[in-house]
Amino acid sequence: MKKKLRSLLVLSLALAMLLSLSACGDKESGSETPKETARPEMVYTASTSPVEMGEESYGITPYAYTDDGFYGLSYGKVGEGEIPEGVTPEYEGQYDIYGYRIYFVTNEGEMRQLEAYEPLEPMADPGDLTSFYSGSNLDSLFLNNDGELVAVEDLYSGWFDGTEEEMMQDSPSTWEKYRNSSEYYLRTLDETGAEKSCVKIDFDAENSWLDFNRSKLTDEGELVAIGDQDLYVFAPDGSLKTKLSCENWPNGIIKLRDGRLCISAWDDSLGSQALIPVDLEKKAFDKSIKIPDNAWDAIPGDETYDFYYRNGMYLYGYDLETEQETKVLNWLDVDVNGDNVQGVRIQNDGTITGVLNTWRNDKNNVEIIKVYKVPSDSVPQKETLTMAVMYTSDILDKVIDFNRHSDSVRIQLIDYSEFNDYENGEFDAGRTKLLTEVMSGQMPDLIALGQLPYSHMAAKGLLEDLYPYLDSDPELKRDDFFPNVLKALEVNGDLCMVAPSFNVMTLIGATSVVGDKPGWTYADLEAALATMPEGCDPMDMYTTRGDLLQTLLFADLDHYVDWAEGKCYFDSPDFIELLKFVAKFPDSLPDDMEWEDPETRIAQGRQMLTTTNLYSVDAILWNDPRFGEMGCTYIGYPTNNGVGSVMSIEEGYGMSVSCKNKEAAWQFLRSFLTDEAQENVWNIPVSLKAYQAKLDEAMTPEYEKDENGNIRLDENGEKIQVSRGGYWTEDGNMIEIYAMTQEQADKLWEAITTCDKVMNMDTSIFEIVSEQAQAFFSGQKSAEEVARLIQSKANIYVNEQR
Repeated sequence: MKKKLRSLLVLSLALAMLLSLSACGDKESGSETPKETARPEMVYTASTSPVEMGEESYGITPYAYTDDGFYGLSYGKVGEGEIPEGVTPEYEGQYDIYGYRIYFVTNEGEMRQLEAYEPLEPMADPGDLTSFYSGSNLDSLFLNNDGELVAVEDLYSGWFDGTEEEMMQDSPSTWEKYRNSSEYYLRTLDETGAEKSCVKIDFDAENSWLDFNRSKLTDEGELVAIGDQDLYVFAPDGSLKTKLSCENWPNGIIKLRDGRLCISAWDDSLGSQALIPVDLEKKAFDKSIKIPDNAWDAIPGDETYDFYYRNGMYLYGYDLETEQETKVLNWLDVDVNGDNVQGVRIQNDGTITGVLNTWRNDKNNVEIIKVYKVPSDSVPQKETLTMAVMYTSDILDKVIDFNRHSDSVRIQLIDYSEFNDYENGEFDAGRTKLLTEVMSGQMPDLIALGQLPYSHMAAKGLLEDLYPYLDSDPELKRDDFFPNVLKALEVNGDLCMVAPSFNVMTLIGATSVVGDKPGWTYADLEAALATMPEGCDPMDMYTTRGDLLQTLLFADLDHYVDWAEGKCYFDSPDFIELLKFVAKFPDSLPDDMEWEDPETRIAQGRQMLTTTNLYSVDAILWNDPRFGEMGCTYIGYPTNNGVGSVMSIEEGYGMSVSCKNKEAAWQFLRSFLTDEAQENVWNIPVSLKAYQAKLDEAMTPEYEKDENGNIRLDENGEKIQVSRGGYWTEDGNMIEIYAMTQEQADKLWEAITTCDKVMNMDTSIFEIVSEQAQAFFSGQKSAEEVARLIQSKANIYVNEQR
């Protein structure tokens, strides 16, 4: 309750700031932008040295460091297996052999393979086990005090404890019969990789597990590892020396600058992430030390900090005595995605080194990166454009690519998720802060809009119309893109956001029940439901009143709120119908509610509609089988305003009217719309050309071939199409997925092109609606009375915010 009250207080203060500052930042007068900080005397710069990896390698993971470089593991193709006689491979490389190689990589990127290394011999197939397999893994590498390389390697095997026929059955008892086994070994290797010694680690892997990937080797050559709620210490001969039980669940092992070994874990007594020092001599844990909750990826400390850790864009240093974290490095300042850097180490002279893995041109490019400080005036001075985001994962690589290729401008990201207060339950504090600043006129040059009420922002004149830039672009034009998507992104005729891709959120129903054309009213839905068996649910059994109210409101918010005119329409018959429809659903779900397969419920006439998300071009292939021979229609949510399907924009970006360099900002925004960018989006691309290419791929079937490469025919002389995957139904039947048909392609096109609205997430409006609607849901007031209350309160709020 205290946390909830605190949340409400913060929200109230934020709204108060909005009200007091809402007069600032109109289109004519311009908007105040965040002030830039003074440039420091010293700045970080980076240099990289390429590591030439083989074509079949997936990159390299650093483990054991020396002054000259590191020993690392690379996984990839190590040979070609023999193709069984009379067998034609189903795909190229089907019988290739994959495994680990050990390399020493110098600080300059030169590689030397330890050619003499041979993996342990996997267990041989005993011949009497079903679906037997075996292999070996290299889990970790260390250097002991004698400079010898120590490897942790495991031999694994698995099988099914039953017959082939039993294995094909889909039931709980089937899964209980799968077995696996592991044995772990400590191997000492010489400089060529040849084995000097090998001992088995005394550990029963059948009843527990160990995380050797995050293990440590002590100065005495003892191996320390965590598993479940225990810490294990193994002597150099593999024997178990110590096992300590921890009250909490360990998630890592950290070595501090003073040499102490600690486990990291969530400590309930502290209510935070903690370090728990372990005294190996006394075989006991010391008192927990509170650390930041985001200090997961720990890095050994130095003279300045007890340890370092990475989180998001930053490398932090932490001082245990002062309990202070310090941002040491913003990876974006050196044009690097910190998530792609492995094996970060802080050298004695302060140089930060690591291995940078970047996926380019269908290949993992590996580089040794060195980050160090230089005088500020020794690096090129560029104009800075600020960009506000909530989380950086979707945008970081694009910003880095722009910054690397621009000679005069760089984009500085401001990640507002850093202001979320997870410890006190303020999970949305960053978004509140961003909206407070934006609505008060403190606009960045660029802004990520996907999860923000951009219609409100555009109506206030804060966002630049992007149509003039698109129309004057030498390569792009409006006709390149779905016209209904561009239209949906408009606010009063201005294109205020570009989006590289979109999803379509909608409802599906059997064509015989809902008709064959998208779009219907609440009355149409009720009429269709009346034709179903008694007790049939209109939608999925997990649909709650609050979730549905939010979805229907956000899907049609522009129909109920006109920010430009300052008018609301919540007392309209349309909205009253919405309230009455939502009231049919439960406020919450029983704790003991058992899951039921929607496909089965639909087939049995116990459910009429199901919610779906057309998240990609081929998503329709997985949706249609739910209705089998009945056929289905992407009917949409009920609405009296067009078709009720709605676009969900996960990534959308805009430019502020106060942007310092609008041409440069457009060069960044257009990078989401180029052919190359559109070809690589995961959702439905906004480009018609890219959409057609993905559609062609989805509609192109693959056929079975014989050993000579000829297409196989069935008993009717028809080509045998290769399945693209499938899933098991609740009754144990396998549904196979094949290439898209023209009928499905037409249905997909209709579902996309009849969708003309974007999910508009204005949480402030939703809070007004949700709070007032409770009086109707509880029977205290009529829908009409509640609608008038919502109209009054929403109208006041909207006009205060203009």
